[in-house]
Amino acid sequence: MIRPTWIRNAEIISILPATILLLPMAGFAALGMIFAIAQDSSTSWFTLDALLQMLKVLGLFLCGFIGIISLWLALILPSRIVISRTIPRLSIFVGVLIGVADALYWLWTMAHDRSVGRSLGSSGWAVWLTLLIGPLVVSIHQIMRLTRTVNRAGTKLSAAN
Repeated sequence: MIRPTWIRNAEIISILPATILLLPMAGFAALGMIFAIAQDSSTSWFTLDALLQMLKVLGLFLCGFIGIISLWLALILPSRIVISRTIPRLSIFVGVLIGVADALYWLWTMAHDRSVGRSLGSSGWAVWLTLLIGPLVVSIHQIMRLTRTVNRAGTKLSAAN
């Protein structure tokens, strides 16, 4: 099962903005959050609620990181490895789902949290939609691709197998 080159190239181009901007930001922000948790946990004012809020933010950064890395693995690894082997297929599938959930949660938060929505304005919305629409579309395509399985003869089987 060979993908047309133009589809693969379009997918790579559509996740490049998120990769260039969001991947380093998520990685360094997660690292900073780990240091903040380590430093603040030793203070007397640090509460369980503060820890949970910091862990939530850390989780959001890590989920975005995992999602983009999973998309790149789905695009770069040969189809015979990604599609025909169960462990790589399921790992990439779960990673892509985590990334989709993270992106949708962020968009939902932007839409429903009035303080975030007001501070972003229309230009902020345009930037975030530009960064997230490409990866979301590629993720949907990769999810459809990964739910199909291939037998040893190379013919497609249903996702139920």
